[in-house]
Amino acid sequence: MLSEKVCGCLSRCVGSHDSLRSLNIKISNKYLDMIREALSLNNLCLNDIKLFTIHNCNIHLWKVLIARLNISEDKFYFDNHHKYSHCMNYEMLFNYESIASITYKGNYIISLSLGAGGFDGCTLIRK
Repeated sequence: MLSEKVCGCLSRCVGSHDSLRSLNIKISNKYLDMIREALSLNNLCLNDIKLFTIHNCNIHLWKVLIARLNISEDKFYFDNHHKYSHCMNYEMLFNYESIASITYKGNYIISLSLGAGGFDGCTLIRK
């Protein structure tokens, strides 16, 4: 999870706070498209998704995505952000293992990852 100090530093490197927010919006556009495609291909809607597991990166990005999806933050699994931070996408496995006790057979889960080099991932899982 990026602290406010780190975000401030990143903001200085990337540009203004508005530039960082603009970058988060641009990245969230890709996630919106991927989520919509996964749902459409499987004849599902957002309400069918029990939980989103996410890459433990820039938490502000996920907050932008949550607002743009217009869903409750409770649908996003943030519990491991403070435990593992960013682990080069291993956190996807940690997060999936961690949600075992709060998801049930038949639940749909979307796993979102932000990869190196701009490769992003969206995986729809039916438990």
